[in-house]
Amino acid sequence: LKSMNPTSKEDWEKLSTELYNELVKKHSTKPGFDKNFVPHLLKLICTNLRDVEIRKNSTRLKEYAEEKVKAEKEAKKSGGGAKKAPKPKTVGTASAKNVIDTKAYGDEALDDDLDFM
Repeated sequence: LKSMNPTSKEDWEKLSTELYNELVKKHSTKPGFDKNFVPHLLKLICTNLRDVEIRKNSTRLKEYAEEKVKAEKEAKKSGGGAKKAPKPKTVGTASAKNVIDTKAYGDEALDDDLDFM
């Protein structure tokens, strides 16, 4: 990776693929990847881009998202033959199943002597 000196479109695509395969892919299923890593990385990548280029890339991301939704819908119609990306583990505080405990909203939970109104 350090010795790469991209100049053509193919070189840049090869560099981005190598970066993804070597550094990013192994972390892509970990909790926090989609909510913490990706937005921060995108922000860092965009720091040297002009606003016009950021908008163009935003449009490309929207197109990729629409393609993914379309592929998932077609997979459901045809019997689910397409592979889905693994969902990252959610980090929840309610329980191991990430279910909200609504029983905690009884009288005991409201016994704080806080006057809201």
